[in-house]
Amino acid sequence: MDQPSTRAGTLAPGRTVAMRATAGLLWLRWRAPIRLALSVVGAVIILLLLANPDAHGIDARGYWAFDPANPYAEAIGNLNAETAFRYGPPIALAFLPFHALSWPAFITIWTLVLVAALLVLGRKWALACAAIYPVAMELSAGNVNLLIALAAVVGLRWPATWSFVLLTKVTPGIGLVWFAVRREWRHLAIAIAATASLSVASWLVAPQLWTQWFDALRSMVGIEPLGHHLPVPLPIRVIAMAALVAWGARTDRPWTVVVAVTLAMPTVFPASLSALVGVLVVDRWARTGTAASPR
Repeated sequence: MDQPSTRAGTLAPGRTVAMRATAGLLWLRWRAPIRLALSVVGAVIILLLLANPDAHGIDARGYWAFDPANPYAEAIGNLNAETAFRYGPPIALAFLPFHALSWPAFITIWTLVLVAALLVLGRKWALACAAIYPVAMELSAGNVNLLIALAAVVGLRWPATWSFVLLTKVTPGIGLVWFAVRREWRHLAIAIAATASLSVASWLVAPQLWTQWFDALRSMVGIEPLGHHLPVPLPIRVIAMAALVAWGARTDRPWTVVVAVTLAMPTVFPASLSALVGVLVVDRWARTGTAASPR
């Protein structure tokens, strides 16, 4: 009587292995055509964006149009203003030279910067990734999510780039838990020192910007953003992502840094998920940039 159940129990794993093997063979067979098709679509999307500078850049317009005397005026008590600027004073000062450009010139340069970041993150899949909805939306909106992903990934080798993460959307800096758990104190110190140096330098140049930024940040607490977004409170997400990175650091899983940086953003919109492209290359940067996992 036990024989049928034993036989059934041995067939299920066999079927699973066969299904996985079949899926693997199909992926190997169709991977190149799929990548080519997506790459064509992605290239068309990028060309259309470059050819129509006035038709996109809803987020990037805030980087170009803010008042240099008070960059955070439109962000006060407003989480949904399209032209509001919300990043730290060092970033505001870095964008000031671009105010001399026309909008078409600025958005063209900015789009090329985002495409360059995508090329580094996506490598041979970069153009194919541009055809995926979150990435296409990110390129169209002109936000900094791809640049945050790039800074976090590259930061595993050159931790000073984490300053960009901390001075833009702040909370994705939870990825620094990676260095703390792995006891890579030098990397952590470099990231903090670079951020502090840029902050002090900007305070010496324009101390009033720091007061304005903090006022803007306080005024936005508790405001519900418009549009589709992940409906999980930020504190819960930050704590969960800290735990994820700690686990990843202990078990040598660098992809957890990219996931944490993405899901710990102040608001996770569909375009925010474009940062997950960093998963494609984070392992390579982590292996060459940091020590072996703790035992």
